[in-house]
Amino acid sequence: MPKVSTDEVKEFIKESFRKLSIEERREFMRDIFEEMAEEEEKEIAEETLPQIPVSRPPLGLSMAAMEYFKIKREPFFMDDIPVNLIQKWDLLVKTRGIKDMNGLMERFLNDKKSRIVLVEGHRGSGKSTAVNYLISELLKIKEEEGIFILSCSVDIPKARPSHEEIKRYVHKTLLRTLIDKIQSLEYAITGVAQAEEAFKGEDFVQIDHEIHRLLYAISSTYKRIILFIDNLDKSDPRNWVEVEQYFSSHQAFYTSKLMSGLQKDSYIYVVVTAQKWMGTWLVNQVQYMMGGMEIRLGEWLLRETNLLFKKRIQWASDKEINPKYYFESPALTYIHTINQALPRYVMRAWQQILNKAAEEKEQPIRLKFCKKYRELVKGIDLESDLASNVEILDKRLRREYPKTYKKLFRCLEKVEAEHVLSVMDTLISIYLSKYTDDKPSADLLLKHGLIEEMEIKEGEINRYKVTKLVEKMFKITEEQFKGDSEAISLLLYEWM
Repeated sequence: MPKVSTDEVKEFIKESFRKLSIEERREFMRDIFEEMAEEEEKEIAEETLPQIPVSRPPLGLSMAAMEYFKIKREPFFMDDIPVNLIQKWDLLVKTRGIKDMNGLMERFLNDKKSRIVLVEGHRGSGKSTAVNYLISELLKIKEEEGIFILSCSVDIPKARPSHEEIKRYVHKTLLRTLIDKIQSLEYAITGVAQAEEAFKGEDFVQIDHEIHRLLYAISSTYKRIILFIDNLDKSDPRNWVEVEQYFSSHQAFYTSKLMSGLQKDSYIYVVVTAQKWMGTWLVNQVQYMMGGMEIRLGEWLLRETNLLFKKRIQWASDKEINPKYYFESPALTYIHTINQALPRYVMRAWQQILNKAAEEKEQPIRLKFCKKYRELVKGIDLESDLASNVEILDKRLRREYPKTYKKLFRCLEKVEAEHVLSVMDTLISIYLSKYTDDKPSADLLLKHGLIEEMEIKEGEINRYKVTKLVEKMFKITEEQFKGDSEAISLLLYEWM
């Protein structure tokens, strides 16, 4: 293809422009200026907030990085810290979380009542590690205190399962875990083969019956049972209605079969790990959970993530270390801030930037180096870490459009809980189609200055449009969630 000069391009554009009508010219220029504004906003956002990289290098320190930094083993493993490793090595940092777990253990040992306990926090905040710490402490005293520990890690291979699918995975996993645990005990419990048959089928009346029967039998020997249900928080936050419906519709299972279904003078604690938004919703909306125990893991401080780095590297290199040998302080601060102070993503960023530093012989790693490779510093991943992206979206909208953000918040704050989703859906519908048949919700949005009525001819249906600033909020949402404008409804979970 022959090379075209800049002057030729300009002449072609001028000639094309002359052929347009006045209205078409205005529209053309409006589009150009909007694109320029969007590009400018995008550049600003990229400098100030973590965006999602298109591709991500494989996790784990490379052999080259381990050799270069004299590290003997992988320090930043992404799985939960195993119970045996917690007992052997002091890798825990979040002292408040440890204190909360110790408080829960003390209450469990002295309580005379069965309870549901919610351990809450954002994805990657250390919920599973805190629970594993509690298990490690209970293992030390389980025989003398007569404690039966059951750890049930639920693997739901769908982002948005129905409440019936949630039931299937939770209850079948619980029965399977019970069977395996019983088979490892020194004494026999009758009817394990019967439970195995129930597990193979899909009769959930029978599955629930077997769970209750086995727990009842166990409670004749163990007077204190603690059941951990982990990984429910890996479901997509937009699926919260199904999670809530699962817990609401299975009150009899949790109250009659679990909490009240044991032998006399036996008690059970059902400990569920949940994202912050989910836990808050459950204790406020699900009747038998209202007033239940909540343990909320707080945000990590910079000194805590720095100590985490020191402890992990120390363990992996078998020697005392100075973090400044690896990172200058401003670089560690930058990584902590970009990843919302969530340890899972901070560690992922450490892995990625150490690998790159080994390639380029950078030591210690400086802030300038981190900014140069800022895509590697972003440990947050859109697909698997949706809740963290909701938090980022919330902060962006709050900072860039504070007045409109407050209008939307106040509007939804005044709505009865069961109608909140309807109002948000109406706003989304008006943005996408300029139409809604939900007049009460539209009237509320009009009252708060979030939408405007459009001019219509006599006999036409009412049409609306969102205000300019609300439209910009939708644009930011689409940018953050790869074109998904409906993701703005996820703000509800951040506000709960």
